[in-house]
Amino acid sequence: MNYFKRKYLSTILFILVFFFLTFAYIVLVFINYDANKTMMQELVKTNQLNIVKGYKRQIDEWLSVKKRIVSSASTFLEKLDPEKNYHDIRQILQSAITTGEFRSVYIGYANNSFITGINWIAPLNYFPTERPWYKVGKERQSIAITLPYIDSDLLKEVVSIVAPIYNHNNGELIAVLSSDLILDSIQKEILSINLPFNGFAFLVSKNGKILVSPDGFSEQKCNGCEPAISAILSNNEMVGTTTYIYNGKKYLVFYEPLENSDWIFATVLNEESIFGELNEQLFQNVIMAVSFSVFGILGLLLFLFLSRKIFEHKRLLDSFAHSSSHAMAIIDKHKNVLLINDPLRKLLVINEPVELGDAITHLKEIAGNIELLQTLIEAVYEVMDCTFTAKIIKIPNDDTTECLLVQIMPIIEKGSKIEGCILTINDITNEYRLETHAKEHEQIMIQHSKMAAMGEMVGAITHQWRQPLAALLVLMGMLRVQVKDKIISEDRLIESFDKAVEIVKFMELTLQAFKSFYKTGQEKEYFDSATVVEEVVSIMKPIARIHNIDLSFIYDYKKDYPMFSYSNYVKQILVNLISNAKDAILEKNSTSAEGHIIITLDETSERYVVRVEDDGVGIQKGFEEKLFKEMQTTKGHKGTGHGLYLCKLLIENKLNGTINIISYANPTVFELTFLKEING
Repeated sequence: MNYFKRKYLSTILFILVFFFLTFAYIVLVFINYDANKTMMQELVKTNQLNIVKGYKRQIDEWLSVKKRIVSSASTFLEKLDPEKNYHDIRQILQSAITTGEFRSVYIGYANNSFITGINWIAPLNYFPTERPWYKVGKERQSIAITLPYIDSDLLKEVVSIVAPIYNHNNGELIAVLSSDLILDSIQKEILSINLPFNGFAFLVSKNGKILVSPDGFSEQKCNGCEPAISAILSNNEMVGTTTYIYNGKKYLVFYEPLENSDWIFATVLNEESIFGELNEQLFQNVIMAVSFSVFGILGLLLFLFLSRKIFEHKRLLDSFAHSSSHAMAIIDKHKNVLLINDPLRKLLVINEPVELGDAITHLKEIAGNIELLQTLIEAVYEVMDCTFTAKIIKIPNDDTTECLLVQIMPIIEKGSKIEGCILTINDITNEYRLETHAKEHEQIMIQHSKMAAMGEMVGAITHQWRQPLAALLVLMGMLRVQVKDKIISEDRLIESFDKAVEIVKFMELTLQAFKSFYKTGQEKEYFDSATVVEEVVSIMKPIARIHNIDLSFIYDYKKDYPMFSYSNYVKQILVNLISNAKDAILEKNSTSAEGHIIITLDETSERYVVRVEDDGVGIQKGFEEKLFKEMQTTKGHKGTGHGLYLCKLLIENKLNGTINIISYANPTVFELTFLKEING
């Protein structure tokens, strides 16, 4: 009985304490559940209101820019005669299309004459004064945005920005200028919103008509929009939060009206889904606590079993130390040599007998390789006097390309008391040579990848200049007309020249951004990771736009994302992934390329998480395991097989991060994680 108490009493006490702590942890989880539930609800509300305000501001700014372009064009058109200045009017309309990225810009006069900036011939029964856009401009008497109506050309719903043009002498309406916005572009923005808990977003006019939703442009296609709109319109406050019940479930609505139109932007969340994740976490915490207690006890029993086995086979381990083919030595806690085998004698060039029990420093008197011996002595002292942990050292010889691997393992008894250490040395020359060659090959691949990316960058800068050049052309054309007709004042002329200077400065800034896109240095530096991603997106966006691909970047613009790492490698990885996404979209839509690439940036306590999503052709079945391996490509003869392999190489070896594919198709999603700060 006494023997049983001595042997197992401590183990039983440990198990009881372990179970008590597990039970206490579970109780605390349940106590804090209600408080966490309330706090999470408030956090979700705050977060959704911020999302609504952020996207509302984006759409407001987008509409404001379009309105300014239409207003500016109407100012130039009000003094031009449609018969005498037909070509000048058409040139202004075409320039407005290019500058504002409208589908079409046209002007209808009170006498039903009509001029458009695109190559479209109106049918004989087409009367501008009877069209919805003309009626809105005439009724509002100022620049306005129409409700959706069926376009005569596209035969689909569009929204127009209209501006009435009046005769300054008698105040009569001369014409109405209109520019068409296809709602698809706004729908893409709404679809790109990353809402949690199966939420969705939509645009609605203040009279309750659906403008844009995730499923289309009509109430019948938007499941759940109708009760949400009723809740918004019935609420006395035109901005904020409201709720409604639909199919027995409660929903939260967050909304705010836009400043530049009669539109309201809103998001909807399922209230049950908000707490579903919290309930799942509660269940996981309980299961985790129980699992830890079970595995902890099993681990303790396994440790006791292995300890007994190791003690039983101590003689076998001693025999291995003496017969090992590796260079080996055993040092006691007083730094005296207890064992030294023949391979180690040869490495240290010791030709005389070694007195076992002598201090390791005594070997200096009889060893020929003093430099290696001094390195070993310093490492032994560091392990036994300072770190008390294992130490591994690579000792390369640059002259002979040889390399030794030294491992020093401390022997620690109860109470963290060190009893000595075991020293082993292995010849890893072949591995060292392979590693050196691999690093050289890696640098060559990185440089080749940079050069390939630079080719795309040249195309990007060419396309990036296209819009400012078009805007400059419009400005000069307008100045030519006004100077020719002597209808421009000196102040207006100076203002136009200032605008031209601003456009040229913008082109210069674009060129500077392109020149600094890849710095030549490879040193770690502090930078804002969101700014780096924005640089990549701004350079790659023109290339995507050429192929009718929408490239967007989603992140919390109010926050900073500081990072201490290699910005060039981050850029190179993103360029590769965006280029692959572009190619995948083109492969899927070879006849009429249209798609989107979405980049999102989130963070944890120690890492940043970047996701690159595209709606391209996806990853071929059976290719998943080969995806990140060298010389493997899904592009046939067009691919090199280095792109994703190089991304994995850079992010793991240079940035201490990871790259994974989250979804193989519909959409394809790559996830990158970066350490916020790389040490060493």
